[in-house]
Amino acid sequence: MTLADEKARRRDSNSEHRGHLIERGAATEKDIASAIETQKQGDPRHLGEILVERGAVKSHELVEALQTQQAARSMASESSIRVERQSAG
Repeated sequence: MTLADEKARRRDSNSEHRGHLIERGAATEKDIASAIETQKQGDPRHLGEILVERGAVKSHELVEALQTQQAARSMASESSIRVERQSAG
């Protein structure tokens, strides 16, 4: 995985975390923006780790948000439609 790929993956993941944490009232936009800025400055930790360390989010809130995120991903992959091509013949 290239550095650009890793940054894109982290950006997508941060976006999902942001939504789940804010929806639950576990974190504010300001908390999250500050944690993302910390990542941009070179902190390799995940967004949630930074938020928990700062006391912006409780660890159980983070776990719940991650479980919600995983469930949503699982449902999305299960609802995908697979179409098989038939060969002409």
